[in-house]
Amino acid sequence: MRAQRTRSARLALTGALLFCVPVAATVLPSRAAFAQSAPEVTAHLSDTEVEVGEPFSVELKAMSEGGSPTATDPDLRPPSGFSVSGPMISTQSYMQFGAGGRRVQQGIGATWNLVASTPGTFTIPAPSVRWNSQILRATPLTVKVVPQGTRPRKRPGGFLFPGGSPFGSSPFGSNWPFGNQGGDDLEDYAESQDLSLPRAPYNDVFLHAVADKKKVVVGEQVTISVFRYRTANSVADVAESRPMPLTDFLRYPLVGDAGVQTTQIARAGNRRFIVRMLDKVAAFPLHAGSLHTGAFSESYIPLSRRGRIQRTSEDLAIEVVEPPLKDRPPGYRLGDVGRFQVTSLVQPRRIQEGGSVAVTVKVTGAGNFPTSLSMPEKTGIDWLDPEKKETIEAQGGELVGFRSFGYVVRLTKPGTVDLGTIELPYYDPRTRRYQVARSQLGTVEVTPSPTTKPAPSAAPEEPPKSDAPFDNLPPPRKDLSPYSAEPREMLLPGYRFPLAVAAPPAFAVLALAGLGAARRARDRMKERRAAPKTLAQAALADARKLEKSGDHRGAAAAIERAVILAIEDATAIKARGVLKEDLPRELQDNGVAEDIARRAADLLSACDLARFDPLAAESVRAADAQALVSELARTRKS
Repeated sequence: MRAQRTRSARLALTGALLFCVPVAATVLPSRAAFAQSAPEVTAHLSDTEVEVGEPFSVELKAMSEGGSPTATDPDLRPPSGFSVSGPMISTQSYMQFGAGGRRVQQGIGATWNLVASTPGTFTIPAPSVRWNSQILRATPLTVKVVPQGTRPRKRPGGFLFPGGSPFGSSPFGSNWPFGNQGGDDLEDYAESQDLSLPRAPYNDVFLHAVADKKKVVVGEQVTISVFRYRTANSVADVAESRPMPLTDFLRYPLVGDAGVQTTQIARAGNRRFIVRMLDKVAAFPLHAGSLHTGAFSESYIPLSRRGRIQRTSEDLAIEVVEPPLKDRPPGYRLGDVGRFQVTSLVQPRRIQEGGSVAVTVKVTGAGNFPTSLSMPEKTGIDWLDPEKKETIEAQGGELVGFRSFGYVVRLTKPGTVDLGTIELPYYDPRTRRYQVARSQLGTVEVTPSPTTKPAPSAAPEEPPKSDAPFDNLPPPRKDLSPYSAEPREMLLPGYRFPLAVAAPPAFAVLALAGLGAARRARDRMKERRAAPKTLAQAALADARKLEKSGDHRGAAAAIERAVILAIEDATAIKARGVLKEDLPRELQDNGVAEDIARRAADLLSACDLARFDPLAAESVRAADAQALVSELARTRKS
């Protein structure tokens, strides 16, 4: 009996083990799959070459396997000269099956839309995300920006629907609403009276451009739309498309505006055409005069596949004038047109002498947003160049949103410091009147620095003089005798005039020459110490010490001083008074090579970014600054 129970227990134990092995084999891999792993961060451009004013996008993906925490806070900080909107954030998931089993990735995606304002080749700093209190970065991206109108427009894709397929029928089959026959077979569909024209310049296909205004002020929006009129089965495909140059305008795309109908039916002369909107832009004139938009052009592949058909739209002329001088407020900048409000935030409100506060100014509204603001100038307040952010989009045919300016303000005098009031004068095209948007910055309490030393007195104090009118007169004379003046000290203290007269003339000449040489030597020494070249080398020495001690932010600030002083030494340009996007052109105009000018602007932009991003500060190196300063010095010598 006992042997039978022992045999039964062994069988039960064996069965339990056989059952547990597959369960363990199933459970253990799943636990390993949920082990935390850092996300894989990648980024790419929608296009590596774009035109000035042409939108493009930067897409970031942060994907991780298993149950790792999701990445957050996607961030992109493009170089100066780029406007950016976004990001649009989405959740991402990816599943792959293979011989090794199932692979599951989850994470986020972020997309920014960018527009460049100047041509050149630019490096966009690596986009980043936050994960487990860490900053993870993708790789930097390079984009080439060419002048407007120098790059062929991308083909819209596909054939000119409807009826444009070379196979003789629409790719959507018989359900395509406009059919695939000639233009006269479209009688069953309603016409758009707004797009009807008295005559058609061509019977097959042509372009037509319209502007909602013919006369505006500088900076006022002009909405320009371009349409393609075509009959069904007129051409097969688009070979090339070029937008309007709009050389004297700042452009923003409006085609994606909600509610815009892009394809309609309209009559031109006695024929009915399929009308498609090709482009719709908000154009802001940059100066006064009779400004021309230029023509929108396209070339088509005919159905015969032989040759090309060329078509161009009208070249619209817009009459642009300056806003009236009457009632123009002080400080108004030509081009600030729209409807705006200004808000501000100052943090912190209490600092030590020599410290800095962050001032964020936000301009919201609609119109041609200002690219810069006039800040209150006061003694002891140093405003550094701002970091700009914006979200501007089309709504109802106009541009609305905000543009913010982030300043670092250094306060150098103790006490209660009033930062002043920001004023933005603008012209409202609807009311045809000037307005001024204001925001008070308030005060900051600046406490004295414990290391501040009192300034030395300029000169020893003179003995007090009596207020009585006759106390300083010489004593009365007691007898009649010729007047003799009190001897005066000459040359060196303690030597009287008779001694100087008695000295040999050669000694007097040498003494005077020695004094003059010593004075000139002192002046030259002062000039060398105050020269921008000397100060730049001193700033570089500070940067190397701070970099060695691990203070990368301080090193970046010292590098910024060194580059600005080197630019002043080489070209006499005060770089702090020039916009970052204009600095390369200013340097080239003063004899600096293009690559050196671009590197100087990029390094200063990196120093600006280092004030806000500790990780970005680590990428600013004193060795790079030393090489740039040396090249600028050679430019001065040449």
